[in-house]
Amino acid sequence: MTLEETRDFFAKDRFATYKTGITIDEVAKDYAKCSFMITDDDVAAHGSVMGGAIFTLADFCFAVSTNTKEQ
Repeated sequence: MTLEETRDFFAKDRFATYKTGITIDEVAKDYAKCSFMITDDDVAAHGSVMGGAIFTLADFCFAVSTNTKEQ
């Protein structure tokens, strides 16, 4: 899958792509690089990024890397 095909496919994952704003930056066989902009909504009371936000990013990136077929 190309990067655009991968983005189109995973756009259906509305929580990761719409709610959190995670983007797929790169894909290759068994590899994905994803990112998102941290906002005030992602910060815990003590000022660091909430674990749930980090785990959502990790979970989504893992899903992309394991479900992207060779080009």
